[in-house]
Amino acid sequence: MSADLTDAELATAAKNYRVGMLDDGEGYNPYKAEIDRRSTAAEAARPRSRGERRDDLVREILRLDSVLARESGTHDAARVAQLRAEVAVIEADIQAEFAAEWTLEVTRARRTDWNARARAGKFSNPRKMRAAEQAQGWTMRALRDAIKMHGL
Repeated sequence: MSADLTDAELATAAKNYRVGMLDDGEGYNPYKAEIDRRSTAAEAARPRSRGERRDDLVREILRLDSVLARESGTHDAARVAQLRAEVAVIEADIQAEFAAEWTLEVTRARRTDWNARARAGKFSNPRKMRAAEQAQGWTMRALRDAIKMHGL
């Protein structure tokens, strides 16, 4: 039924669905359930970045290596070690890419530019700072990490 509808039709049907719902709008709505199912499926199908993959692996490690897993007998030390090795490889790749982008010269130039704009009052509020970060393609946090990496 709802699987045959387009996304627009499904949204309209979910909005108009009232059968069996309480006066306050609470209750099971099969159209909203289908919207959630499609959203979850789309998220699962989306390619994951290295950082997202690393975060997924860390969550899996925490789940497998928890006290609850140890007490219930589902702890798998070999699997946890394998996941930790995968995380280490991903971390090394991320660090290598960061070091390749943020050379000493690039870091110095970006730091000088950032400081000049900050002194000129271009970042009078957090919204302006975020807009500047998006426009330039790197963040203040990345700049701080690069400064730390080069010992500036």
